[in-house]
Amino acid sequence: MNGAWLIRGAKLETPARSGGVWAETGFELQRAYAVLKAVELATCEDGIVALRYEGAQDIDLGYADGRQVHVQLKSRASGRLDWTFLKPVLLGFLNDWLDAAEQLGEAPPLSFRLVTTAPPVGSRVARLMSGSGYRLAKTLATSAPVRLKKRHGAMALETGARAVLEATSVELMGASALSNLTLMLHGRLARFGVPGTDFKRTHGELLAQLRARANLRPANVIEVLAGHGLTPYHPAVAGSSLKLVRVGGAVGEATETIFREGRSTWEAIEAHCDIPRTQSATLEADLLGVRRAELRVLTGPGGSGKSTLARRIAHDLQARGKVMATELASETTTPENWNALLQLAAALERPALVILDDVSPSAAAPDQVAAFGDQHTIILLATTRPDSDTHTALRAAGVASRDVEMAEISDEEAAALAARMGRPLPSDLELRQLKQSRQIFLLAMVMQEGASEAFARKLGEPLKREAPELAEAYFDLCVCARNDQAVPESLLLRRHPAALDLDKRPKTRGLISRQGREGDLLRGSHALLAEGVVKAFNINPAVRGVDLLRSADPQSERERRFAVRLAQTLVTEPDLNAARAIAAEFEAALLTIVGHAEYSDLRRIADILLALGRPAVADQVSARADATPLVTGVDAMMFMQAAESNGDFQAGVDRLLTFYGENDTSYGRRNFIARATHNTRADQIERLVSQTLTWLRRHHFPTDVAKSLLNVVTIRSEADAPGQRTALIELLARSAPDTRLLLAASTLAFDRFPDSSFAAALRQYAEAFLTPHIVAIHPQVGTTYARALSKAQVAEGLDWAVTLLLETAARSDVPSYEQGQLLKTAVMAAPAVTIDEVRRRAIALVQAEETKTALRFIRQDFALALTGSVSEPEQRHDATAANNGTTR
Repeated sequence: MNGAWLIRGAKLETPARSGGVWAETGFELQRAYAVLKAVELATCEDGIVALRYEGAQDIDLGYADGRQVHVQLKSRASGRLDWTFLKPVLLGFLNDWLDAAEQLGEAPPLSFRLVTTAPPVGSRVARLMSGSGYRLAKTLATSAPVRLKKRHGAMALETGARAVLEATSVELMGASALSNLTLMLHGRLARFGVPGTDFKRTHGELLAQLRARANLRPANVIEVLAGHGLTPYHPAVAGSSLKLVRVGGAVGEATETIFREGRSTWEAIEAHCDIPRTQSATLEADLLGVRRAELRVLTGPGGSGKSTLARRIAHDLQARGKVMATELASETTTPENWNALLQLAAALERPALVILDDVSPSAAAPDQVAAFGDQHTIILLATTRPDSDTHTALRAAGVASRDVEMAEISDEEAAALAARMGRPLPSDLELRQLKQSRQIFLLAMVMQEGASEAFARKLGEPLKREAPELAEAYFDLCVCARNDQAVPESLLLRRHPAALDLDKRPKTRGLISRQGREGDLLRGSHALLAEGVVKAFNINPAVRGVDLLRSADPQSERERRFAVRLAQTLVTEPDLNAARAIAAEFEAALLTIVGHAEYSDLRRIADILLALGRPAVADQVSARADATPLVTGVDAMMFMQAAESNGDFQAGVDRLLTFYGENDTSYGRRNFIARATHNTRADQIERLVSQTLTWLRRHHFPTDVAKSLLNVVTIRSEADAPGQRTALIELLARSAPDTRLLLAASTLAFDRFPDSSFAAALRQYAEAFLTPHIVAIHPQVGTTYARALSKAQVAEGLDWAVTLLLETAARSDVPSYEQGQLLKTAVMAAPAVTIDEVRRRAIALVQAEETKTALRFIRQDFALALTGSVSEPEQRHDATAANNGTTR
């Protein structure tokens, strides 16, 4: 519900609408129903996003799509729901509808619900409950009070009465309504994660929220629930690394942040300060179509609105009750965090959506999610600049992924932005260039002040004049923020002791944000605004960057990595020439880091020195890197890339095998297995398989690594060492259900292990989760599995697989071509004793779905297999029908 309540202000204070306020105490049914709806509000069930108690009616409900429902509750221990009882309720609904229509100037998106314990009697009540109540419109309009007749006139009253009768539903509750509502409430609380021992206390606190005219939003209810026994890993609990997206939170000064400071905040999203993007609908549909663990990466230049779009979509899908949306608040996620989120999502029967906004390249979330495979629907929506380290790391993760590029700014978006800001659009040429840049924040700045530098100067000059020591710290942050980089607070305070709590100072609040796992990183303004600050105040990024490098403590891993990344950004355009002008100073600052650097740091420093035109020193640093042990997964990945680029990957395999044998990290392991598949000796392959199996046992067989191992064994015959087949059977027995793993195992069974023992394990793995629905999404999995069992001659399991293919082919959501492939495989794989039955069932399905292509597959490609299964005249009739494109 983006707008206000339809009935509000003075219209809410009429005597008729104040009666409930005066007499609300003791309305047990009303309060019990309201508490139940409040808990549903916490998770936006069916799209509910607002609840008002004792508003226009007993309970008013607002929905994300703009609909509002006014609910009246009537508890009658003895009595009946007849027309005499119903008419005053309907007249109250009519009054609401007329006031709302007058407010809007058109028919309002308003419906009504009567909840009652009284049994219905009489033909008029029966008409209303059967959906033909509109016939009573004239009767209801005639019964309206004189004040309504005078105010609205007979025609408007009858129109309103008809609309009310069509929009009114009756919900009947029996004599045990209160106990049933309490049971339903407890079920909702348990589903959210509240333990049974806290039900009574939670119920009491929710009742306390139901004051007259109380206006509840999801965030209000979540705040209550979060204080009652939820695990510390629950996404609603403060401090959880997966933070629940809260609909209906306070907006504060949100309207001032999103375009004034170039920052997208959840408050700004809640206040609808952002501009609707034309690609939102397409991306939403794509996300809602995901059926397993998948990653979508929103890419685009700084200022294109990636974070805003990601947050807008997460907020709106959460508000509509379509997903369980969270944001990665800390990169130190644990299995308990993921399990808490997935339990909540499963209880609500929704996919889990996780926003990864500007995460570091080493973020573990994508690899952690990859381990779930097909067990859960988890959608990661990440934002990053294209070709950044983060982008490369995200794409290298084990989860299926796809890039979504931010589109150019459309005419509609530019016009909406101008209307929102109350400013004219730039000239045609400048506007065209800005639209092509996709940088919507830059367009906003230009409209605000004429240029981003002028906008930046307006923000920075008061700070420089009134608090120069804070201004210098802010300028440090802006030099780094140009490339979306935050600065360790420890380093900033070493340079500027007066900058303590810089993000909270009145003069800098709103210009600086706090980031990092422990909140110990400070980030300047948005990249575009930071660039404007650098230009407006004539700051040389290379000179200030070298000063920052000198200030970094090389013994601090965080500061050392910050310094190396900063140096990397400063030796690229447009700063490269300025950096080369002071190359000696850069070299000196970097060499102070070398003595404490890990392998990956050294490789990066060598590349930086090459870019600065210092090849001799770069060679020395490279030599030091070659002699430095691999310590982290990032080291191993960079070593792999260097070995491949030098054309000497095989020589580095032993070093990588040693690293992954001694380190438990998952980072880069799957990539190493994939690279090693084709570029290793037989003894190295044997060692790789044995080592990986040991690692898999320790880590409960994560899907991405298990699948990569099966691919190795399929491709390399040397991998089938004595005892390995038994270990691979164990792998199938202990791995989580996943179509990717099943496809790899089926391919292995067909190509290398066509024997009954491995096929039996494969069958047990597949039958535990494979369904027609899954095969409809991944048809290749079903067909490859059936072919593997057919080759291994596992008759009992093959009957089940063939039936699975036939049932999948019968689904209306399976495209014609894929139906044909499924039927073709079913006929080919069917045991000889059942070929006639399979053939008849396949043709029956083809007739039902009118899939002529599939019919031709069966009859032409398998004429020999089908010989004798029907009489010769039938075969000729079938062939004629197939050639004519008809079925019989």
